[in-house]
Amino acid sequence: LNMNHVWRLGYGIIRDCNFIIENVDKYRNENANKADDIKGQAYALRALIHFVLTNVFAQSYNFTADASHTGVPYVITADWTGPVSRQTVAEVYTELIDDLETAIQLLPNSSNKLSVTRNAAKSLQTRIYLFKGDYLAAKNLAREVALSTPIMEGADYPSKLFTADETEALLQLSPSITGVDGGTYDALFAGAYYAFDLYAATNDIASLLR
Repeated sequence: LNMNHVWRLGYGIIRDCNFIIENVDKYRNENANKADDIKGQAYALRALIHFVLTNVFAQSYNFTADASHTGVPYVITADWTGPVSRQTVAEVYTELIDDLETAIQLLPNSSNKLSVTRNAAKSLQTRIYLFKGDYLAAKNLAREVALSTPIMEGADYPSKLFTADETEALLQLSPSITGVDGGTYDALFAGAYYAFDLYAATNDIASLLR
């Protein structure tokens, strides 16, 4: 099996995030804090999916000395009709970090694990620094997150891992309705983890529709 579905569905999610980023401020007067939260989540998720795509479809950051080898397109518009081109991995990582910096400024300092929060965005940025080889930045940011959300504390560790009572996770999927006592978590992230079937119209059908 090839990984075409990861590319296709990944960029579908990215376009959705871009649509939110482009339009959420129209409703900002209704609830400014909620608008910032939604917009911050969209920036963070856009970075996450681009990061996944880069790890699947490009060589690692240090494949070339300056990361000038081919990466993936970093798409920042909801308009799917415009052309896109691959950027270098260095350029993609710059965009990743910029998106997460924006997200961190917008997101609340919340303990809600079922949506992207400030610490969840920081933890993703930590991993990006690690993959980039910027170990000092990765260490400093990881320490900041760990001080806020300590791990491996308490006598009951790790009995509550992957349950609704988890206290160490920064981002979790909602409990599965088919889980044992609601204690297991659904793996259907991003549509069965980018794996549901899609059907594309052929040119003759598109012509008929036009």
